[in-house]
Amino acid sequence: MKKNKQSTIKKTFLIFACLMITSGLILAYLNRSRVKNLIFSDPVTKSNSDDTNLSDKVREVNDVDYGPSSPTDNSQINDQKNNADQANDKPVNAGLSATITNTRVVSSLAQVSVLIGGTTGGNCLLTLSKSGSSDIQKTVSVIVRNGITTCEDFNIPISSLSNGSWGVRVVLESGQTKSKPAEGTLQVGS
Repeated sequence: MKKNKQSTIKKTFLIFACLMITSGLILAYLNRSRVKNLIFSDPVTKSNSDDTNLSDKVREVNDVDYGPSSPTDNSQINDQKNNADQANDKPVNAGLSATITNTRVVSSLAQVSVLIGGTTGGNCLLTLSKSGSSDIQKTVSVIVRNGITTCEDFNIPISSLSNGSWGVRVVLESGQTKSKPAEGTLQVGS
C-alpha cells in the first residue's frame, strides 16, 4: 500500500512538472512570436483612439543631444564623406587581412609597408589623415616578394604632408570583398 501511494505521488509530481514545462514553453513561444505579449504586457503601449488623457501615459526618455556639434562629430562626418569612395559597399571578408608592418620617413618619402593574408591578388587602399589637413589617398597592387604577400610600398612625397602625427588606414580589396582596416600612425617631422 505504501509503495502504491509513493508511486501515485511520483506520477502526480511528474505530470505536474510536465504541465508546467509545457505551459512555460507555450508562453515563451507566444511571447517570442508576438502573438500577444502575455508575460510582460505594458498598458502604455496599448493604443486606444478614444484615450485622450495623456498625463496617465509614461513618456519615454529621449537621449538625443540637441546641443551644438563638437569638433569630433565634424571630423567623423568628414571622414565618412572622404572615405565614401573607398569600397564601402563591399562586404568584409574575415579571411582577408592587412597588417601595417612599418611606417617611416626616408629621405623625401613617407613609406608605409603592409603584410597581406588570405590572398595573393587585389589592391591596397591607403588613407592618411590628420586634423586640419586634407586626407591623402593612394592605391597600390598586392604583390608576392620572396614568397611573402604584401602591398607594393606606399611612397608619399613628404612635400605633400605637413609635420605632425598622421593616421594611417589600409584596406585590402580582393574580388568583391575587403578586409577590416589596418590602422597605425606615421610621424612626419619632429
